[in-house]
Amino acid sequence: MKYGTLCRLWTEDEYGNYLSGDKSDRTCHEDDDYTYYTPPTTFYVIAHVPFSLEEDKKRGPYHNDICLTIQGTLNDWDFYEASTPC
Repeated sequence: MKYGTLCRLWTEDEYGNYLSGDKSDRTCHEDDDYTYYTPPTTFYVIAHVPFSLEEDKKRGPYHNDICLTIQGTLNDWDFYEASTPC
């Protein structure tokens, strides 16, 4: 993300229950890596950028380890599966 942009990333189970990740907004830089422990269950990863005109983005379902990338600016951002290994 553009320097100084805030974001929040978290995981939920298939019923929308919080599993792991951010509980509050933080600065989100393209070169930062974050690891979240997720119990062995089906899960989704959600990205939120506060003050953005874009809706939250939800990816999944996943059943194993996954690497995702969040890039862009406040009102033009994307959240997708990384093409390279973690």
